[in-house]
Amino acid sequence: MRNSCADSEGRRGRGEDEVRYRRLTYLAAGLCIFLAPGASTAADPVVAAAGDIACRPGAEPTASACQQAATAQLLVDIAPDRVLALGDEQYERGTLSEFENSYDLSWGKLKSITAPAPGNHEYETAGASGYYAYFGAAAGDPGKGYYSFDLGAWHLIALNSNCGDVGCATGSAQEEWLRADLAAHPDRCLLAYWHHDTFGPTHDLRADLLAAGADLLLVGHTHAFRNRDNLDASGNDDPNGYRQFTVGTGGKSGGTFGVLELTLHTSSYDWRFVGIPGVSLTSTGSEPCHAVPPPPADTTPPTDVAIDGRSLTRRFQLSTTFPVSWQATDADSGVGSFDVRVRRTGPDGTRHPVRSWLDATTSANAGFEGVPGSTYCFSVRARDREGNESGWSSWRCTALPLDDRALHRHGGWTRALADDYYLGTKSTTSHSAAQLVRTRLSARRLALVAVRCPRCGVVELRWNGNLLRRVNLSSDRPHAPGIVGRVSFAHARSGRLAIRVVSAGKRVVVDGLAASAS
Repeated sequence: MRNSCADSEGRRGRGEDEVRYRRLTYLAAGLCIFLAPGASTAADPVVAAAGDIACRPGAEPTASACQQAATAQLLVDIAPDRVLALGDEQYERGTLSEFENSYDLSWGKLKSITAPAPGNHEYETAGASGYYAYFGAAAGDPGKGYYSFDLGAWHLIALNSNCGDVGCATGSAQEEWLRADLAAHPDRCLLAYWHHDTFGPTHDLRADLLAAGADLLLVGHTHAFRNRDNLDASGNDDPNGYRQFTVGTGGKSGGTFGVLELTLHTSSYDWRFVGIPGVSLTSTGSEPCHAVPPPPADTTPPTDVAIDGRSLTRRFQLSTTFPVSWQATDADSGVGSFDVRVRRTGPDGTRHPVRSWLDATTSANAGFEGVPGSTYCFSVRARDREGNESGWSSWRCTALPLDDRALHRHGGWTRALADDYYLGTKSTTSHSAAQLVRTRLSARRLALVAVRCPRCGVVELRWNGNLLRRVNLSSDRPHAPGIVGRVSFAHARSGRLAIRVVSAGKRVVVDGLAASAS
């Protein structure tokens, strides 16, 4: 499927209604721009290309010849990531001296980012020795002149169309190398380039490119700009063919001087012919690749896997059913599911086996129902949509208090039903020395669940008979039952806890005892 803006030859890409692009036409600027779905960012590489470049040393520029300095300035202005020199870089014989005294003064400013292909004028010197000496390793093996490299998501192939010197037919060293290189780079957007725009001698190379789904072929030789799409190996129409740009406009002669600018996106490309001042020819457009490269394989498990602390901010819960939530991130294929496990510790310190709570859940939260007096710790692991699994997260814990009914009463307590209290009961007294006791208790953190009010009394928390803390339940206004009098140990302790009233004639209302093993 093809799509392009009209160029100066009045051509338009085929099947424009088939390619789901949005076109924005700016008449005032004379621009036609295509925005493909998922259009790429400024990080996508830019290539500038032309061939038939530098006149012999000393030749003066005219309106129709020797404009290599002007096209070189276009390159400087474009600031591409790579320059593709499409052969006949240096006239007339491509000697090293000619390169150093003409090409080097213009396009040589971008030599460090130039990937050249040899033309017939380079081979006017035996073995194109001046060309290989000037470009060095960038030109490939001097006996071959063909090589390949990757640029962004694209694979680029420089070939040698001087077929009488290196061979281009099926079975030649170059053709066999090309087939192997194409096989080693499947599912990539492909751009090939060489010098000659003729079809016959390069037919077999073109056939290999066509079979591999090549997207672009850049050539020179003819001193003009041409844009042809949907070509087969013989230059005939093929709906699955490649687009060929002839860009023999680098400066030598012809009257139309400029360079082709390509932006190579992940699965498409944009093109623009940029002429020197005074050149009116325009050609711009965008095109998807034949083979959209698959995204890189996702082998990375989710990260930032954790029980969400916002769901367990309370060290103690005042309901046996409470929410738990969890989280993970995966920038590649996305988080697919979670496994959540739970560990319970009883009020006497008994640790129950770790058990699975939720398997392969796609939810990030759920309500949990626990047993009063127990500490619950939760851990989660995540799995992405490609099946990569994280490790288990660290544990995050919370505890459910013991109800007042789980405490032994001594000295005048009254127990009553109360809807607004934890588990629906409360224990009340106004007697000094009255106690609520829990034996065989194991805890690292303790607290009282009690009411605070203006005429409420004072209690002591005693561990194995020793005072831990005195808790004044008096306040300027009534409060609902809540956590008061927190105590923490360096590590879990086991023993006997007594809640002892030390005030007389003042109301003490106890709703429970909070004890956490963590």
